[in-house]
Amino acid sequence: MDKKISTLESSKGINLIPATRETRILNSIIDYAIFYIFTRLIAIIGFKFFVMDTKNIVEQFVVVICVFTYYIFFESVWSKTPAKFITKTMVVMEDGKKPDFHTIIKRTLIRLVPFESLTFLFSERPRGWHDKWSKTFVIDDRKTV
Repeated sequence: MDKKISTLESSKGINLIPATRETRILNSIIDYAIFYIFTRLIAIIGFKFFVMDTKNIVEQFVVVICVFTYYIFFESVWSKTPAKFITKTMVVMEDGKKPDFHTIIKRTLIRLVPFESLTFLFSERPRGWHDKWSKTFVIDDRKTV
């Protein structure tokens, strides 16, 4: 069964291969696992300084702060989260260039939209809202055509 691979052409004339749906799912699982461990450790340490009545509010606040820190730090510095390092993928602008800091902030804010993490499952390349609305793609950084 021969599948046609859809490519993107960067501003440098290089054809970039978008990450597969399976790779995007794997990225989500790996990032979530790392993120979960990270937030649990921070929450455990943080709860020692707060009254138990505020535990739920503090936990939600910690999660939101950790989401921003995690994605903004890794994607603005390397265009990759730890999962993207493992799967050899990266975030690029539609023209193939590295996203600027404001674009990474926009991508991260969009991730907070309810059910946004499921949106890339139903698109062609696959692209979620945080990709489309920020004009970015996740590509396989090992392959060009």
